Amino acid sequence: MMSETQGTKRRRLRKSQAGSMDVTAAEGHSSLDDAEQALVREAETQAEMETPTAKMGIETPLDESDSSPFIKSSPVWKAVESMQVFEKFPQNPHFLPLTDYNKGSRGGLAIGHMVTFANVVDKAFRLKITDPVQSFITCLEALQPLESHGFNITAIEVRLMKMLSVIERLQKLDNEQVEVERRISELTSENIEIAKEIAKLNEKMRNLQDEHAYAIAMKKNKDSEITALRESLAAISASIQSIQLDPEDAT
Repeated sequence: MMSETQGTKRRRLRKSQAGSMDVTAAEGHSSLDDAEQALVREAETQAEMETPTAKMGIETPLDESDSSPFIKSSPVWKAVESMQVFEKFPQNPHFLPLTDYNKGSRGGLAIGHMVTFANVVDKAFRLKITDPVQSFITCLEALQPLESHGFNITAIEVRLMKMLSVIERLQKLDNEQVEVERRISELTSENIEIAKEIAKLNEKMRNLQDEHAYAIAMKKNKDSEITALRESLAAISASIQSIQLDPEDAT
């Protein structure tokens, strides 16, 4: 009899404590303004909607931590995570920036980032050094927001930067090649003009050589004529002198 009375008292005590807790919760809600109460109701409704689904095993957390900003609910996740790019470049993004978005849209945004990462990696490894520089820059720009969501972009970023460095080096060599070719063309044109001038001078030299040879020949002729005339003059002078010395013999 005594045990029944004590049990009844314990049951009554528990009911009293539970009622007290309900009153406290009600008082807590009544102390909030309308906007805060609306937020609380929205959060409670969202929790009620998510909890049964999670218990059925349909949704699994993005990772094992409690800090995940959303729960995987879309069947698309299996297809996305099985993509070959995530085998080659395993990722474990935290998606913490998604906490700034509505909870219902976080999963879709996360899938979008996963697909974006896969597309950027695919494009990055398809790019060639003959492709426009802007294509590389676009990939690098697309990687930045992914990094803030916890993606490891180092390997892709390094590849793109190395290729940009190679492109820059090739561009520099191309510019140097163009400058050297321009200088060669310029000097070749100058050389052609110089060769023409040399040809003219050679022609003048040949003409001068001919004139020089002619002048030498004329001089020799004149020298020979002068020599002959001098000999004639000497003979004449000798004759004059002989006559002057013996006029009678002159007859």
